[in-house]
Amino acid sequence: MTSDRVRRHRGEAELNRRRLLGGALGLAGGVAVGGRRSLAAPAAGQDAFDWKRFEGSQIRLLANAHPWTNSVKPVLGEFQELTGIQIQEEDLPEAQFRQKLTTELSQGTGSVDVMMSAPAQEGLKYDQAGWYEPLDRFVQDPTLTAPDYDFADFSPRPIEMQTVNGKLIGIPVQLESTMIIYRKDLFEEKGIEAPATFADLEAAAQALHDPDNRLFGVGLRGKGAAATSQWASFLYGFGGDWLGQDGQPALASQPAIDAFTYYGNLARNYGPRGVENNSWAENVALFQQGQLGILVDASVFKVNVEDPTASTVAGKVGYAAFPEGPAAHDVALFTWGLSIPASSKNKEAAWYFLQWATSKAQNLALLQKGIPVARQSAWQDPAYTEGSNKEFDQAQQTSIEISKHTSNPPVVSVQEVRDAVGPVIVAAIQGGDVAGAAQQANEAFKNIVAQSG
Repeated sequence: MTSDRVRRHRGEAELNRRRLLGGALGLAGGVAVGGRRSLAAPAAGQDAFDWKRFEGSQIRLLANAHPWTNSVKPVLGEFQELTGIQIQEEDLPEAQFRQKLTTELSQGTGSVDVMMSAPAQEGLKYDQAGWYEPLDRFVQDPTLTAPDYDFADFSPRPIEMQTVNGKLIGIPVQLESTMIIYRKDLFEEKGIEAPATFADLEAAAQALHDPDNRLFGVGLRGKGAAATSQWASFLYGFGGDWLGQDGQPALASQPAIDAFTYYGNLARNYGPRGVENNSWAENVALFQQGQLGILVDASVFKVNVEDPTASTVAGKVGYAAFPEGPAAHDVALFTWGLSIPASSKNKEAAWYFLQWATSKAQNLALLQKGIPVARQSAWQDPAYTEGSNKEFDQAQQTSIEISKHTSNPPVVSVQEVRDAVGPVIVAAIQGGDVAGAAQQANEAFKNIVAQSG
């Protein structure tokens, strides 16, 4: 994929969003931002919308085992009561989920009607295979979309991320960004402010690092490919990108080498022992146990670190937007969404599920459980704001505002590129030849793109 194609895709996404908003604003029906109506109890004025239109239909949802899935499963009965549509739900750990979903989609039998999808991971691949049903027509059709659905309520950036090659292929159910999650009590003891720059982050990690007492300054992912999604924000902060202006892989550029080096030094000097074996699960557990001063990872883990049944530091946690780098203030944003496979035989019934699951009521319920969402009204609803963590709210909103990139390269074979980049991160953590490893990864990246795009 050339850089021109990447820019064209982004421009098409914005044009497509504006077109959708033009139709969706007419569907909003004047519903006030912050409204808390549940689709399980349609409000007055919705009598013309037929929620029972597809009563008796059966649909199948295949999902990743994710906080969103855990939240929605207990209330699936509300959807069935509202619509008369029976839903079969199946969720699996992410690796198994992706494998099963890819197998079923490639068979083209229509066995899946609704699927979780992360376009930053598989969007270009699935679109190239023709596996997505574009959702534009559903959003714009007042006979299929409830008048209070209010598509314009979604923040622009997550919708852009659910748009592939100018087509809306999913509706976001959550979002996450790389965030600074830190021990507020320890920062106060040391007189440290939340880090605003990369230099601040390193200084804070150094000040907190006390390995003799099992307190490590910072937790960064070090486990190869699993680390790339968080390393990406450092890449952007140094002014780098996956692809250069010429559209060619740029992992051996100076900004990329600087990002690898900074990340490796930070993890090696102020991280836990054996950090190259740690992914998010190990680092979140260390933070919960009070062994990390700073956790640099996805904002979705607020749920874990604030869980009093699992975290010894719940109530002592602070949050800050990802800091500004030497060349840019940017952060990787990631979103899971719900999509309809092109092979589904129950597309309209599936769309009914999508709009129920991504309604204002469901977004608010998710946010109240600590899962960041894409609807602006949820963040403004008094039912949330009266007891919310304002520091976290500000950090997440800032992340949405400054984000210009996702956590993955804009190519078809995302996982293959991640696998090529992972060893560079490990080499940097171990103090190896970063420039040599980066050059090797860049050549592998070129070969991957040449073969699959």
